Amino acid sequence: MVPGIGYVDETPYDRDSFDVLWARYALRPKRRRGSPQLRNVHPYRQRRAMLNMMCQVCSRMPPDPHGPHLFLLRDSCGAVREGERTTSP
Repeated sequence: MVPGIGYVDETPYDRDSFDVLWARYALRPKRRRGSPQLRNVHPYRQRRAMLNMMCQVCSRMPPDPHGPHLFLLRDSCGAVREGERTTSP
């Protein structure tokens, strides 16, 4: 068990290989899905994009997976420091 925040009924799928806790999200069948909420981050797709270094827009992997990566963030009134963790690939 990882110290800190967690779910009462936590399962192995709630954390990634780095023991980072991810938000849960219900995956509904197509017939029960609503319209996309494009302003909101979908936790499952976000997790998949982060783990596979995929683009969040087009879902493609970079041409050179070992090459440089560009990470864009919303302005948070401060510079991003070396080694700072982000939630957006």
